[in-house]
Amino acid sequence: MISFPYQTALRNWLIGERRLSSNTATRIANSVTHFWNYYTVNSIKEATLNNINQSTIAEYLDFLEQQKNLKKSTINKYLSYIRSYFTFLYDHNLITHYPLVNIKGRHFSRQHVYKINWMKDLPILIKSTKLHTETKLLLICIALGYETKSILSLKYSTIISQVNNKEIKSYLEDCKNKQNSKNNYIFETSDGHPYASQFNIEQHIMADRNYLGMQLTFQSLRRSYIYSVIQQNYTDTELLKKLHISAASLVNYRKNLIYFVKTEQFELPVTTVKAN
Repeated sequence: MISFPYQTALRNWLIGERRLSSNTATRIANSVTHFWNYYTVNSIKEATLNNINQSTIAEYLDFLEQQKNLKKSTINKYLSYIRSYFTFLYDHNLITHYPLVNIKGRHFSRQHVYKINWMKDLPILIKSTKLHTETKLLLICIALGYETKSILSLKYSTIISQVNNKEIKSYLEDCKNKQNSKNNYIFETSDGHPYASQFNIEQHIMADRNYLGMQLTFQSLRRSYIYSVIQQNYTDTELLKKLHISAASLVNYRKNLIYFVKTEQFELPVTTVKAN
């Protein structure tokens, strides 16, 4: 099935002349397909190659950033793949003008910002009606020190026994009772099985990141937890045990704090109800 003009010819050129792998050619084709679908839906004029101009490309990049909430690095990959497509078209005289002459990639800083020490506010956050239950449960699991790879298989019985705070323990008990499942996975599908991927949960809770003011992917939360803990007064031995990381990883996290990472104290949203 052809998704955009000259799809087969593009693939042959990428693999035959550019010597790219089949997987890379597929990624480029998928990106161009995504662009073409956007273009055909949103174009005021007839959706043809010659009606694509600089504004078309710029508006698509804005769409990726503002509507799809993609990272700047990901947007730049899309742009690179689309650029390959239009280079192919222009070099083979299939279009009369090259629409990406003045299009530049998104600029981004190498310094990543992480909110830290949000764990102390969990008793308040779990009372918020503005957060998804999955968001609250994920925050609790991360705050207990679990590695991201093990979270999907966690059960309520496991983490309830590890929680000391009465409010959080009571909240988990309520969630368990409402779920009313014999398996009692924290993140469970309607048929009683654990979720197959972290992506499903991340997509579901994405909207909460604006309310909390921080990224809510498994990896981002795990790193924010690590950067919170390593800045506290623990010995290296205590850190390795608490974080479940190697000595080499601890060195890398500390190096990142110096060169690549900025941390900011988490602040409760102003609309959050204060705990009594």
